[in-house]
Order: sequence, then structure tokens, then C-alpha cells
Amino acid sequence: MSKASIFAPLKHRPYRMLFTGQLFSDLGAWLDLLALGILVAYTWGLGAFELAALTITIGIPWVLIGPFAAVWADRLPRKGLMIFCDLVRIFVVLGFVIAPNLYVLLVLVFLKETFSALFDPARQGAIRTLVPEEVLLQASSLSQLSLNATKVLAPVLGGIIIAVYSPSFVFLLEAVLFLFSIFFIMRLPHLPKPSADRKDGGEHDRQEKSAFWQQFKEGLRFIGENRILLTAISLMAVRFFLIFLYDGLLVLWGKEVGMGEAYFGIFLGAVGLGTVIGTLLVGQWSFWSNRPIQMMAITGALSGFGILTLALGSFQLIPGNAILWTSIFFLLGCIGAGAAVPYGYVLQKETPSDIIGRVTGSANAISNFAMFVAPALGAVVAEWIGTGGVFAIAGTGTVLTGMVAMIAVRGLEMTKGQAESKARSL
Repeated sequence: MSKASIFAPLKHRPYRMLFTGQLFSDLGAWLDLLALGILVAYTWGLGAFELAALTITIGIPWVLIGPFAAVWADRLPRKGLMIFCDLVRIFVVLGFVIAPNLYVLLVLVFLKETFSALFDPARQGAIRTLVPEEVLLQASSLSQLSLNATKVLAPVLGGIIIAVYSPSFVFLLEAVLFLFSIFFIMRLPHLPKPSADRKDGGEHDRQEKSAFWQQFKEGLRFIGENRILLTAISLMAVRFFLIFLYDGLLVLWGKEVGMGEAYFGIFLGAVGLGTVIGTLLVGQWSFWSNRPIQMMAITGALSGFGILTLALGSFQLIPGNAILWTSIFFLLGCIGAGAAVPYGYVLQKETPSDIIGRVTGSANAISNFAMFVAPALGAVVAEWIGTGGVFAIAGTGTVLTGMVAMIAVRGLEMTKGQAESKARSL
């Protein structure tokens, strides 16, 4: 078990530059989430159909293009690729400011998300290349901290800015954040071009310049042949599906438990704060490092009980109390980190540097597809059995998924842990 501080990787200057660059990039990537919706709904006065088109456009690149684009993260120099992605996104978000209509905006959003889907696997590969093995867990934890915290906090920050200024100011600030990201990534040392050559099951060597489609299929095959990696990706995809089954119904849930719209921002802030604190704790207390999927399963089951508590509130079985609900959302954020951090660590630990871009791109596509289809299904089910019923289904499913995973992977991780211990003793 690693006893290094979660901040230990920041002592390594290359990782410090990468993490700072990622932090600015993540802020930029999520800052406009609310601003785009306000631009469409309030500034242009458009309706639900156009907002749905915006949501679909945001998700499509991650699901359909991300796995293919990620092949280039394993073929091109990662430092230059990250800089290029940030540079393109600067011009794209500046285009948001002058976009004359929805059609142009959707094209620009599609481009931004495409290059975001390319930036992420390049970043994962850079971590694997730059960070010493002994602090890989902590480096992965810090990366997850940036990613998950900004997903929650950046849109809230964007909303505050909009309240004072306008959506255009958010887009301009977003461009500045990407520029800061470039400044720090440029300070990275030279990252060697990933090798396209790796052994396949010990049977034969790949040619150094293998075909694009061959490399794409190689990433999928690697996931399928690595049971721990496949289990982690599958478990996280199911968890994301169940979360987004009810996520879009939180406003309706708030009305049913007697909480006004002002509390919605408080609840989001509580989730964000819980995510930050949970990530710091899980990254520091790495007792789970030999059994990361067990950690994902246990925290998944625990979060399911929290979701079931929200269902009880929707059924009017628990009285509306702002402190109680804020505390539950805070705990859900903390517990959620107990799955996100081990998941990120599994991706890093189980995947060689030369193929991590393709693995990350495919993993992102699987998770984002689950998130993509869940909200519409949740809305349909809510019309049928009510908001509380959706929360009950999601909570029960999360508990059962966690319990099944705990049983299914126990022997697998024990066997792998014993093999690694034996190898270290030789």
C-alpha cells in the first residue's frame, strides 16, 4: 500500500505542469455548459427541441468519434496534440460569441467536443509516460480531482458569471483558460512519440506503423482480454447510466420535497465539495490500491442507499429539510469519489503507455453512451411511475450492481494481487 501523499506527484515538475494545464483545460471544457443553454433558450428564445439538439451534439463526439480520434493519441506526439486541441478550442469558443444562429453554434459545439474527446486520451497517455510508478495512484487521483470537481463547479461558476455579465463573457473567459492550459503544457519536457509496436499475447510483434483500423481494433481487443479493465469499465458505465437515469429529474425532485429552485445550486455545490474532499481522502488513504474494483463496488452500493433516501423524500416519507438533503448530496459526492478515483487508477495501471489513448477513448465512449441514453429513458419512466419511482429504480440498481460486483471480482483481484506479490518477491 502506497503511503505517499496525494500531492507527492506535484513534486515532479513535469507532472506539475501537466496537472496545472489539465486544470485550466477542464475548467474551460465545462465552464460553458450552462452558458450555451442560456444562449439558446433565453438570448435566442428557442425551445425544448433546440435544447435537446444541443445536448445531443455535446454527446455525439464522445460516443461516435472519440474512440477513433483516440487512435491518434497513440500515434502522434502527445504534448503537441494537447496543445493543438487547446488551440483549436480557443478559436471555436471565440466563435460562440459571434455565432449568428443555432446551426452554426451546433457545428462549433461539435468541433469543441471532438477535440475535447481527443485531448483526454492524450492527457492520460502523458500521465502514464511522465509519472513514476510509485506515485501513479496519487497522480491518477489528482487528475480525477480536476476532472470531477470541474464538471460540477465550473458550470456553477459559469452561472454566477452569467448573472453578472453575459454568456459571451463566459466564452471569452473560456478561451483565456485554454490559453493558460497551453502555456503550462508547453513547459512539459519532450514526450516521445508513442510506439505503435506492442506484443499481442506474446505471439507476434506489431509492425511499427500498423494500419489505423488495426490499431483501433487493438484497443478494443486489449479491453476485452483484460478482465479487470473490462470489469471496471463495465461497472462504471452501469453506474453512469443509473446516475443519469435520475439526474435530469433533480429539479422535479426538489419541487416534490418542498425545496425551492434556490436550493438546486446549493445541492450542486454540496456534491462538488463532497467530490473534492472524497477524492483527496481516497487518493491519500490508498488501502484499496490492491483491490480497486472492490472499492468501486462497495462505494457503489453505499451510494445506492443514498439515492434510495432521495426516493423516500420524493414519496413524502421523509420531511423536507434543507440541512438533511444538503448533507446527503455532500455524502453522495464523497462516496462517488470512491468509485471515480479507483477507476482512473485501473485505467492507468492496467494499460501500457503505448495503447492507453485507444483504451481511454473506448472507455469514454462506453460511459458516455450510457449517459447519453439514460436521461430520455428516465423521463419516460417518470411519466409512468413518477419521479420517486425513477429514484427508487436507480438506487436499487446501484445497490445490486455494487453487491454483484463485490462477489464477482473478489477472486479475480485476489488472484492478481497474489501474482503481483509473488513477482515482486522474485
